[in-house]
Amino acid sequence: IDLARSFQKKLLLLVVDIFNFSLINANYGVNLGDRILLAFVEKLKSLCPEAHLIARTGSDEFAIAIFLDKDVKDILHRIEALREVDVKVDDLKVKLFTNIGVAVYPKDAEDGKSLFGKAVVALKKCKEQGRGCYCTYDVSLETEFRTRLSFEDEISLALERGEFLLYYQPIADIKSLKLSGVEALIRWFSPKRGFVSPATFIPIAESMNLMRDIDKFVLKSVQNFLHRLKNSGYSIPSISINLTPSNFDLLEEFFEDKYFIRCINIEITEREVFEVLKYEKVLSDFLKLGGSLSIDDFGTGYSSLSYLSELPVRCVKIDISFVKKMLEDEKAKKIVEAIIEISKTFGIESVAEGVETEEQYNLLKKLGCNKLQGYFYSPPLKEEELVEKFLKPKA
Repeated sequence: IDLARSFQKKLLLLVVDIFNFSLINANYGVNLGDRILLAFVEKLKSLCPEAHLIARTGSDEFAIAIFLDKDVKDILHRIEALREVDVKVDDLKVKLFTNIGVAVYPKDAEDGKSLFGKAVVALKKCKEQGRGCYCTYDVSLETEFRTRLSFEDEISLALERGEFLLYYQPIADIKSLKLSGVEALIRWFSPKRGFVSPATFIPIAESMNLMRDIDKFVLKSVQNFLHRLKNSGYSIPSISINLTPSNFDLLEEFFEDKYFIRCINIEITEREVFEVLKYEKVLSDFLKLGGSLSIDDFGTGYSSLSYLSELPVRCVKIDISFVKKMLEDEKAKKIVEAIIEISKTFGIESVAEGVETEEQYNLLKKLGCNKLQGYFYSPPLKEEELVEKFLKPKA
């Protein structure tokens, strides 16, 4: 920093963290792990020959300081090269993935300690995105992390205080526009913040390992709702539930309630299919008891379609992003049409999410989609609103 200040130069600080290096130590032992780290440092030197300083700042974390004569963008190719590094120790070849936090003197901070702190904040952000990522510091990140910390305390208390509740969004048959099911959607009404979007609190709950408690709350709430309906003489075609793949075993706790299992449909995304397949026995028992499975956000994943022939999937839900754009974007329309045709090929139903207009409804109907969900038909409703507007007691 002092040299940069003296020569009036910018200083780029990279904090490089090796992704899951603990697995390297576990697989190869600490001694070989240390040799791999030394080889990694040599690779850093070759990839960043202009580096003024390379220092180890943690067990698997390194800092690289580079004087900048030009703009940060001119050295981005260096950062790109650091995201995936091949090293060799004796006959062992190892591919190391990294996450990189980036901060710049004097734009982000004017002393070494603060600059390092800013780079670490950026590193934390890119770790959320998975391996092989880099993130440059921005002041908004600090605000985001402060907000996140305050949320973490509140989410734990919200479960205890009963601040979460379920809304139910109706799903309609596209031809008759009659109710064919509902999706259970969790909502948080905080005394302090008011309505908090699931897009805000779910990622935080995931990072806090609270999703098991939340998933259990959702399953129990739906179970209670179904039995209240049954005891009052009402019936409902089915209730769809989003369940975290790693919590699929929670279903076992409800297997004795065969009525509940028969009435629910578990939604998973394409990206989660193979995670769910790890719970083969639970999945098999769930389906034998009459439960069903759907693929949510279909068209956004990258997995093979082979699972559609291997899994007894009841329906695929066309992602809202394609439905929104299909009237103006020919590519989006073709994707929607292709998904509908794929579902027909495999003998499963197609459900369009996020349908808001009559024009969207008419096109989906013309393309042969089976069902729709969205504000065109109904917004998410409280239990009593759903009963009043859509359910009728058995004769």
